[in-house]
Amino acid sequence: STGPWDAKIHRISEEKVEEEKKKKVEIKVARSNTDHKNKCVENFKCVLNHIAIGKDFDILLIVIICLEKNEDMKPEAIYHARWCTKLDLVNHIESPNSLFQKQQGGKKANNDDWICSGKSKIIKLLNNSLFKTIDTLKSIF
Repeated sequence: STGPWDAKIHRISEEKVEEEKKKKVEIKVARSNTDHKNKCVENFKCVLNHIAIGKDFDILLIVIICLEKNEDMKPEAIYHARWCTKLDLVNHIESPNSLFQKQQGGKKANNDDWICSGKSKIIKLLNNSLFKTIDTLKSIF
């Protein structure tokens, strides 16, 4: 059973270094969309969806997958990973400058289903100091 979680794009991971350092991690992955008209990938134009602050997690880990050409000019998938604590996420969502919006039903909807989508918002998220780089994650385990 996947419990209350979306099995397709969500997984709960517990890292156990010491019992008191056990953390539950909500993982959200988004890949850049295909621009069918121009027959290419439009990097950072993607969707992070079904983020619910009511879920049982301590850390939100976000992975954005892009496609770039390597030194041999061949396409290669690369990723940009960021994380934040659940408390930081809640404070961000409740702020007037939130990059997230209600996924279904608009601002007046009574649900806990948040989305961040579109190239400009994803780039802002990756550049926002609240969403820390993955190399800093090791320090909390």
